[in-house]
Amino acid sequence: MLQQRWLRWSLIFVGWAAVGLFFASQTYLSYKYSGGQAHTAIILKLNLADWYVWGLLAPGIIFLARRFPLDGRCLVRNVAIHFTAGVGITLLKWWLDNVFRHYVLALPRSMPGACRCPDSVGRDQDQLPRRKADDAELCRRGRVGRCPMHL
Repeated sequence: MLQQRWLRWSLIFVGWAAVGLFFASQTYLSYKYSGGQAHTAIILKLNLADWYVWGLLAPGIIFLARRFPLDGRCLVRNVAIHFTAGVGITLLKWWLDNVFRHYVLALPRSMPGACRCPDSVGRDQDQLPRRKADDAELCRRGRVGRCPMHL
């Protein structure tokens, strides 16, 4: 019995790791092909942490879906429960992401989950002529924001 439980939890962990690695590869390739710097370690940490948090939340979400199905006679009540739980899960996910990034991954609190440098957020009309190298230099100097890809 104990071996079956251990095997089941191991497979669940490996499954979430596979999803995290897939999304990390997409992030890495996205940065590489857009001409940006791709820091493999940071990309892996952020993506794996993000998907492990979803792994922690998944049992509660599955329980909610089974306990309050969106069909039958209590549809209005169940939709209200799902909506309220969705808001709560969103806030919990946001908080857990911050905890993981700061305490587990030791990333600074002020660093957002996504890169805020002009390469990734889009440019204003007056910034269009600038080159990517100029944007990366601004990120390094701290003038644009703390960017995990240009540390």
